Amino acid sequence: MMRPNTILSVAIVLLAHFSCSAISKSPPPQTDVEAALREIAESEKREAEADVNPSLGVKITWTIDSVEVRPVPGDAARPYAGTIRFIVESKTPELDGYATDRFERSYEYLWDMETSAWVLQ
Repeated sequence: MMRPNTILSVAIVLLAHFSCSAISKSPPPQTDVEAALREIAESEKREAEADVNPSLGVKITWTIDSVEVRPVPGDAARPYAGTIRFIVESKTPELDGYATDRFERSYEYLWDMETSAWVLQ
């Protein structure tokens, strides 16, 4: 029969082992996290274009200009940084046609190992 101290010692060793394993897990391949960031870009595009009141007559187009992922050396908790760049074009009706405005938007993300997801910065 094991003594209570021995059981406690074994439990602590196992807990420490599994805790360290979770922290030291390797990050997913860059191509995988880039695909996940591209999905976020597509979702943001759809939501932004749908968020315009049609009765105003304004047409907004969000074009994904780029999705970039780069490694962050020395940061095991957040091994990748990502940037999504959009070109936004809005067309507003006027008496003689449309007034067009173009501008850029960019959003910065970090890949979080704990949640295995991109986090907006």
